Amino acid sequence: MTRVLPWRRHTLPETLELQGIIEEYRRSHPRRPTEHIQAAYEVAAKCHQGQLRRSR
Repeated sequence: MTRVLPWRRHTLPETLELQGIIEEYRRSHPRRPTEHIQAAYEVAAKCHQGQLRRSR
């Protein structure tokens, strides 16, 4: 996985980016619930909305 942090510049729509994160998680934890990942992603995206890194 190359992209995790929601405050990085997006090249994919959020739904597709989140789907990739969940798919990667499922490779290691195929039977674990993923609702907590989606909730955490949504909170982080809201908290960091509009932020850009100075290094980019």
